[in-house]
Amino acid sequence: MLPKSRFPALTVTPLNLVPVCKDCNFGKLADIAEGEDSEVLHPYFGTIDEVSWLKASVVRADPLALSYFVKPDADWDAALTARVERHFRHLGLGRLYGVHAASELQNIRLSLVNQYGDGGADGASRVRENLQREAESRLAVRRNSWEGALYEALSSDAWFCSGGFVGILEA
Repeated sequence: MLPKSRFPALTVTPLNLVPVCKDCNFGKLADIAEGEDSEVLHPYFGTIDEVSWLKASVVRADPLALSYFVKPDADWDAALTARVERHFRHLGLGRLYGVHAASELQNIRLSLVNQYGDGGADGASRVRENLQREAESRLAVRRNSWEGALYEALSSDAWFCSGGFVGILEA
């Protein structure tokens, strides 16, 4: 996507019209790719959603957080890997998704506490199963959604499922 400040004639060209949020548009500004590996990913014509590459991990800190990262597919060439990693880094997606995840953690805290408490000895299993269902549901719609990566990371973290969520700050 070419910036209108440098290519005004292409401003309304269909291939160059991509709806983006204010933050992403501001982050891109007037950047122009210097090569294939530095091109911003086009949301309609990219082929990276065929595989799962967006991942997250639980950060056991105070406050509890999620760290998002790119896990390149084994079949990607070096240029595509560099392009996806640059896109992720340049647009600050790790930070953006982390902020969204913090809000979602607060939203689900009470539900997790109830599932864990109601489950007795199987509380951790109930929490894990619920989080896995949430991950499957979100990933079925968008394979690389921040929400899917969030729930996948939470469900696979034994510490979190065994009560680590209790430390989530209440709003």
